[in-house]
Amino acid sequence: MSSPKQAFASLANKLRAAFAAGDWEAIALLDEECRALVTALGESDAADAALREQLAELSRVYDELQQAGRAERERL
Repeated sequence: MSSPKQAFASLANKLRAAFAAGDWEAIALLDEECRALVTALGESDAADAALREQLAELSRVYDELQQAGRAERERL
């Protein structure tokens, strides 16, 4: 089983790939996976600086997705 850091890194990469491909259905499924991973985090994970860094990177990916969604909404 992978560590939470590895799981979030993999998820961020999958989200980037789905975004680059314009695959919003995959993004929706990956969002559900992200929610499950966040729910599974424990208190001991809060002290993991590397995990916090990976979560910050994932947050940046989500920011990009939100910006793209807003731009598309304005375009329509």
